[in-house]
Parts: sequence; structure tokens; C-alpha cells
Amino acid sequence: MRVIGGKYKRRELLKLPARMRSLRPTYDRIREDIFNIISGSVSGARFLDLYAGTGCVGIEAISRGASAVTFVDSHPMCAQIIRRNCERLGIPDSAVRIIQKDVFNFLESVDGEKYDIIFIDPPYAGGLFDKTLDLLGAGEYLSPDGIIIGQNDRKIEGERRGRIAVKRQLKCGRTFISFWKKTAKGEDDEAGGVSREF
Repeated sequence: MRVIGGKYKRRELLKLPARMRSLRPTYDRIREDIFNIISGSVSGARFLDLYAGTGCVGIEAISRGASAVTFVDSHPMCAQIIRRNCERLGIPDSAVRIIQKDVFNFLESVDGEKYDIIFIDPPYAGGLFDKTLDLLGAGEYLSPDGIIIGQNDRKIEGERRGRIAVKRQLKCGRTFISFWKKTAKGEDDEAGGVSREF
């Protein structure tokens, strides 16, 4: 597993131990596709990596110019691997915040902080993807032009969750990547009315 682009391009990242391989990372090709789409939004961005795992997505964001990344994962081994990966690359402490906490508890504790890009990749089982989107859509976590990127295992079209709506979707093998933004009040999202473009 390597960083795909930017300052730390081609640098290797530590993986989770074999006993935790059920927590799949976001594969190189998927990360490359995501960052090709959002390339104009990353520089200077405040990036939130939820269910961060090894931290490979947030680290990719730092490599490509994000100003600050918050990694959130409840597993102590994930927090340790993220910290070690950041240290190996020499990422400044000022650019990174690693929070070992349940994602829902973290989001409920956020006090007015807004992010330019939020990435969510929870385990596919258990309905965490939908629950996380519901919470993000009900709150004020995004900057005005912010983006939420979700990785899951099903097709999403024309969906809305509170204040956010899906704008674009990408299929990578069996994985679907959806891109969400805030909706204008009264925006018509029926019958495909939601724009698929940023």
C-alpha cells in the first residue's frame, strides 16, 4: 500500500496486522479515482477521515496539499498505525489530529468545527454507512462548498439525507463511491433533478 500522488508519492504505508485484515483499506486504484475527481478541492482543505483504518485516505489528502486532517477510528491499533504512518512520512504534528473514538460520539462532540472534505468508509455490514450519512446530513459539519465522499457496496441515485444530496457516483469493481454536497433550500431532487456535477 503506497501513497498515490503529491508530496509523498510512492512512499509505502504500514498495513494493519493480519488478524485485522477484515478491516479493508481503500485500495490504491479507488484512492486515485477519488482524488482525480476532487483534485481542485484538496489544496488547503480541512479533511475529516472517518473510520480511518490505516489512515491511507487522509494521508493521501495531506500529500496532495490538505492543510489539516482529522483521523477518527475507535480501534486502538488503527490509531497506532495512523500515528506510525504519519511519523514514517515525516508529516508535521500540526497537520494531523488522531482521535481514537467512536465516530458517532465524535460527531456529536464536534462544536462548530466545519470541514471542506469528509470521507466515510465504515464496515459494509451493520448499516453504519446510512447512519453516518443521516447524522452528517442533519448537522452542520460541512463548509459552504464542502464535499462528503462515501465508500460503500451499493448503488445510490438521487438520494437526499437532510441537508445533503448525492451529486455524483463512481463504480470501482464492486465498490461504489458517492459524492455529496449541501443542497440549496427547496432544491428539486425528484426524478433525477439532483445535479451529478460539482
